[in-house]
Amino acid sequence: AVPDIMRHFGVASDSILAHKATYFVGCFLFFAPCAAQRSLRELAIGIVLGVVTIFVFVGAMVVAFADTGGSGYSSSQDREKIRYFELHSEFMLLPGIVVGAFCSSNFVPQLYEELKDASPTVFSGSSDASSAVSTITYLIAAAVGYLTFGAAVASAASDGSVLNNYPPTTLWTTMRLLVVLHLLFVAPITLLNTREGLYRLYVRANALSSSRSADASAAVRYAQAAAVVGVHAL
Repeated sequence: AVPDIMRHFGVASDSILAHKATYFVGCFLFFAPCAAQRSLRELAIGIVLGVVTIFVFVGAMVVAFADTGGSGYSSSQDREKIRYFELHSEFMLLPGIVVGAFCSSNFVPQLYEELKDASPTVFSGSSDASSAVSTITYLIAAAVGYLTFGAAVASAASDGSVLNNYPPTTLWTTMRLLVVLHLLFVAPITLLNTREGLYRLYVRANALSSSRSADASAAVRYAQAAAVVGVHAL
């Protein structure tokens, strides 16, 4: 999204500011110190803004579709190719998205420790609610994007993101900027939990290797720590 934003403001396509690699490097340099925070509470503002920015973008998608029905955003030929009951070859990506939405909120070691009046019941309620909201948001964005652009969502111009199908107007450039801000706000949270997960993985690996009996509970705790790191690394 960032290269599109820069081109909207007149940056040449061959400029270093219009290439993704520039922003990958910049983001790494920005995120590294952000991930050094000690708790999720220190990232509270980023968490709230991360939620708000993505909801505004998805809301804009819904309003645009309700207003135009996709007319003006895609050709009638693309919309005529919409198939409501046909499975696409990439349908199997959906279970991964749903599982990712669940795991991202369920496998968060820091979250449990910082919950007020923490208990398995409180954590379960928080995790289930956030997983449901994440999954529903993903599905709304996917459904509205498909109904708006039809077959164009799988075109080369889409490049894996429905956001790329929207025109380079001021409105949608602003929406692209919100998505970029969303990633900036939530990435430190993921990195923080990845760091915490790596620490737990190290501790439990040591416990497992030093345990003479290598009991089943130690192995389970090690597997849980590995799962946490894997989810956040992905």
